[in-house]
Amino acid sequence: MSIGMPRIEDRKLFVMSFNRLSAMIEIAEDGLSAKLVWKSTPKTGIGGVMDTAWLEKGYAYGTGHRGYYTCVDILTGKRQWENKQPTNRSTGERAGGWPNVFTIKHQPSGTFFLANDHGELIMANLSPQGYKEISRAKLIEPTHSVGGRQLVWSHPAFANQRVYARNDREIICVDLSAKD
Repeated sequence: MSIGMPRIEDRKLFVMSFNRLSAMIEIAEDGLSAKLVWKSTPKTGIGGVMDTAWLEKGYAYGTGHRGYYTCVDILTGKRQWENKQPTNRSTGERAGGWPNVFTIKHQPSGTFFLANDHGELIMANLSPQGYKEISRAKLIEPTHSVGGRQLVWSHPAFANQRVYARNDREIICVDLSAKD
């Protein structure tokens, strides 16, 4: 099962899949051949289920096995750090099976929006040095039952300083613009 979209930086193609699998493939300059740079092991890479990794400046960020939000060096697959804070509820309650976080970069500011499967929207700074949460708010109620827990597995959409989110019952629009 592979749901996450492959991501490319320069001529390096990052792919990740269920069951702890990810890999980096380097595409030849002429585009006619490719070679495997690395394939994940239980201690390298990011093996996500629902999310698409974000690639930036030689690093991949995404949710992997056991709910760890992870940063990986895309040249080697080596994990720079792992953090469960984005997949846990704001109360600190641990995530259940198959935790997920969608990663979206806020282009003007350079910060990231992380939408977890608890229906929360997180603003955070991501770098090879670590994860720093800025804020977190409940966005939408989880309504989809998987593995004995309620969750949201739909990717939010952003447009005109608003976020659009849906669960199994409703679609909402939340204004993210600053108010005077």
